[in-house]
Amino acid sequence: MATSIHLFARDFCAAIGVPGSYENALSLIAWRAAEGGGAKFNPYNTTRPMPGATIYNDITLENGEVIHVYSYTSYKQGLDATAQTIRQSNMAPILAALKKGNSAHAFWTALSGTPWGTGTPGGLTIDQWLDDCRRHWFDRAMLVVPGT
Repeated sequence: MATSIHLFARDFCAAIGVPGSYENALSLIAWRAAEGGGAKFNPYNTTRPMPGATIYNDITLENGEVIHVYSYTSYKQGLDATAQTIRQSNMAPILAALKKGNSAHAFWTALSGTPWGTGTPGGLTIDQWLDDCRRHWFDRAMLVVPGT
């Protein structure tokens, strides 16, 4: 059965023990919209290898290192991979912002300071991007998680 980005965001919040607040939902839906991509069960383009996962695409870092975005074998595996990634020490600012759950702006500021590397699209400021996501909430929240 198809699952929406909104439901993945809800399940992700539960998996990492953060509030399922509107601000967290907005943060995660906007994050997915900025990430794009179509890797199965991987809406945020996680690069964590998991058993049986297949390479969806490659990312070349500024230092020349190549990392892989994975398609996962199941919804649960994708959730687990994303949760494991967000719990890494280098992702602590993202997790801290989600634990507070009270500011999508703070989440995006934290995200931009981590190796995840997602930025706002089209040269928009954080506030412009979040306003755009509020205006297009339904369309972005109801997108289907690839693989579901």
